[in-house]
This record gives sequence, C-alpha cells and structure tokens, in this order.
Amino acid sequence: MNETVKRLVDLLFEELEQTEEVSEMREEVLNNCQEHYADLVAGGLAEDDALAAIAESLSGMEETLAGYPRREPMEKVAEKKPAGAQSWDRTEEKAESNQTFLRCEELEIDVREADIYLVQGTGAGDGVTVRVENDEDGVIRVQEENGRVVVRQTGVMGGGKKINYHFDGDSLADLAGSVTTILQQALRGVARVMTASGARVTVEVAGSGAPKARIRSVSGDVTVKAAMPGFTGDLEISTTSGDVEIRRDQDAFDRLFLRTVSGDIDVKADTGEFSVTTMSGDMELTGDSRLTSITTTSGDIELAGDCGELTIRTTSGDMSGTVSCGNTMITTTSGDFRIQIAEPEDVRSPGSFRFASTSGDLMLRLPRGVREADVTTHSVSGEQRLNGVQNRAGAPFRMELRSVSGDIEVYGA
Repeated sequence: MNETVKRLVDLLFEELEQTEEVSEMREEVLNNCQEHYADLVAGGLAEDDALAAIAESLSGMEETLAGYPRREPMEKVAEKKPAGAQSWDRTEEKAESNQTFLRCEELEIDVREADIYLVQGTGAGDGVTVRVENDEDGVIRVQEENGRVVVRQTGVMGGGKKINYHFDGDSLADLAGSVTTILQQALRGVARVMTASGARVTVEVAGSGAPKARIRSVSGDVTVKAAMPGFTGDLEISTTSGDVEIRRDQDAFDRLFLRTVSGDIDVKADTGEFSVTTMSGDMELTGDSRLTSITTTSGDIELAGDCGELTIRTTSGDMSGTVSCGNTMITTTSGDFRIQIAEPEDVRSPGSFRFASTSGDLMLRLPRGVREADVTTHSVSGEQRLNGVQNRAGAPFRMELRSVSGDIEVYGA
C-alpha cells in the first residue's frame, strides 16, 4: 500500500462523520486509488506523476461528498494572535510578471495547474518573453542562467486565499500540533486544487527564439500556436490530464515528443521525428514526418499526413485516417483500424505494411493505381477478404496481415 495515496484519501474523508456508509465508501475509494496508482506506475508513469493523477481524480469527489454530514470542528486556529503568542503569517497576493530574455538557448517549463501557451512574439528582434498571469499564490518562478530560461512552480496553488498560520503556546507539543495543522491543510490542498486554477503562463518567441523546449504540466493545458519560423528545434511536452494542442503554420520541428496520461492531443504540424504516447487520451494528428511512433492504451487515433516510417501500438484504442507512409508496423489487441493509404509519389515502391491483432479488425484501402499486392494474411477465426486487388508474389506493395479472431479486409482502387 502506498502511504501517500492513503494519506490523500484520509484527508478527503477526515472532515466527514464516520458513519458506516462513509467508512465503506472510504475503503472502496482507497482500494480503487491504490489499484489505479499501481497500474499507472506499472505502465511506466513516474511515481510523482501517478500521485498527481490520483490527487486530481480525488478532487472530483468534493461535490459528491458535500452532501454528507460533517464532524464537529475541532478547536479552530485563533484568528487573532493572543498576547505573548508567536506567529507566522503567510499572506498570498495576486502576482503577475512579464520578463523578456534576449538570449534563450533552452526553455524549460515545469508547472502543475497553470495553462501554458507558446506563441509567436510580436516584437522586433530575437528573444523570449515569459508572462505569468493569475498566479495569486506567487508560486511560479522565472529565472535565466547561461541562456537557459526556466519557469517552475514551487508550491501548491490554493486559489489566492489569504491564509494565516498562528502558533499559540510555548511547548513543543503545541508547536507540533500547529505544524501538523499546517501540513494537513497543505496536503488537503493537493487533493482539492489539482484542477484548473486560472493561472496562465504565456511564452512569446520572437525571431530565432528557443531552439529547444521542454514543457511539463499536471492538469494544465498546453497550447502551441504560431508560425515561429526560428523555432525548429526539439519540443517535448508531458502532462497528466492536461490537453495538448499544437498548430504550426510553417517549417517543421526537428523532433516532437508528446506524452499524456488522460489528456487529449491535437496536432497540426510537420516534424522530423514524431513520438506520441498516451494511456487514455484521444489523438487527432495531422502533418508530415520522417519517423512517426504512436503508443496508446485505450485512446482513439485519427491520423492524416505523410508519416514516413510509421509504428502504432495500441491495446484497445481504435484508429482511422488517410496516410501516406513507407514501412508501417501496427500492433493492437482489440483496437479496430480503418485506414486509407494515400497515393504516394511512386506507387511502385510504397514500402511494406504489417498488421498484427488479437481481436481487432482491419479495413485497408490501397492507393489509386495499386491493383495488385504481395499479401500474406492469417486469421484463426476471423474473416479474410481481398476486394479488387490481386495477390501476386513479388508485387511492390507488400502486406503481412495477421489476427487471431479479428476480420481482415483489403480493398483495391
């Protein structure tokens, strides 16, 4: 049992009257969270990201639990400091900042709840401008060192409320009690504030801008919208539940790496090397790339463009789209695939197409002008059909299609 997961669940229920119904609900939620955490970690997610995903899922229960009776409140923290008492006052004030860096060789953004925007700068010359808005807790810090600009969240956002912490008394026991109260409030915030906070980080890239950028978020959405002619380096984006949207009008990223747990991904951009991984987020991908790798557990895929070397791995996610590609490898357990192969520049040498499935179906339409193919099909119990295409050994278009119980259908032009 993960103790942090248990603590998050305990904090969610600690203010409720511990009736039999509430106790049973708590045990069920705890077991589900422990199993979900174990699945996330087993699936390759970092422990911190897995805990963040659990915390976010718990935040959605606030409305459900609101109707249950509460415990009688324990002695409240004094709102006024009595005579002779020591105190720590922490007043949160709304913070906004706007900083410009003329030299930026590398950009790193690491936040939790804030939405992130990477956009085209409007100023003349080169440079990167970072604007932080609605950071009412003042927990987002921006710094630059040797051409590396870093935007990092240093604490939990609490909605910009004023919080006063007081230590009333002189004994170590009193001190320990006050510290425990403070820690409880902070941990409770993790479970309740992992949704959108209203905070926003906007990075404007002007001129040649930043050749490399790494962006990490938990629940905040990430949006990249601009031509940014100089921004042709690497872009890495990782989120837990935040959605990712990328619009690139011209030029291509050298490498584009995207990873989410449940966040959806919507990309319209060209890139040299393109890798996207998600567990349950859906994907809509449009653009050309030299090398494309897509991995998902249950997320659905819509794909369009010249994908070069294409590799797709899914468990139950479905895929549809029109693609022009060289060598293609698709592996799925139960996902269904509906693919139209676009007309390549040279239909005589379109590469190979390999498909392996347990129960997923495949419907494949060949490009115009391709009426024969070197096809190997195998299915234990599924149906196999070749419609309008002749199976000829040695034909330029090579296909190896295998399934246990899924149906396989190939249509010629």
